[in-house]
Amino acid sequence: MPRVLIIGLDGATWNIIKPLVDEGKPPTFKKLMSNGVWGKLESTIPPVTGPSWASFSTGMNPGKTGVFDFLVREKESMDLKTINSKTVRGKTFWDNLSIQGRKVGIVNFPMLYPPYKVNGFMISGVGSPEDEDITFPRELKDEIDEVAGSYEIVVSYHNEKYDDVDFSRNRKYR
Repeated sequence: MPRVLIIGLDGATWNIIKPLVDEGKPPTFKKLMSNGVWGKLESTIPPVTGPSWASFSTGMNPGKTGVFDFLVREKESMDLKTINSKTVRGKTFWDNLSIQGRKVGIVNFPMLYPPYKVNGFMISGVGSPEDEDITFPRELKDEIDEVAGSYEIVVSYHNEKYDDVDFSRNRKYR
């Protein structure tokens, strides 16, 4: 059975990525592109992150997924709440693969909270609260923290470790 890896980069455009890859930066990306399949995707209407991720994962347009932003109004209170895995209508490609008995692993996918049972594992992404319930199975969070330190769902780019973006010169990132 062949293995498939899908990498989604939010807001990344080929007019930036392709010239970098052509220069050999980053080398792993160049190797993935040379040995795999890549291309431009049409965006959704509206062309924003929330509906795009929901449409990508389900194959359905925003009208069918019910996702038009990262937020939705509650009917009774009119309060805004974050879109989550219970809000998105439709089955994702990993749901369908899991139902067919295929192993799946989903890492840092937006609006994927709460994580739910799949044939494999799931790590929540943007839109998740910073708590212990960001993984399926739940004990996976402890394993991640043990191996990599504290897992950050939301990365603060104001952290000094991101000040030097030339990773090739920075010994901390080799």
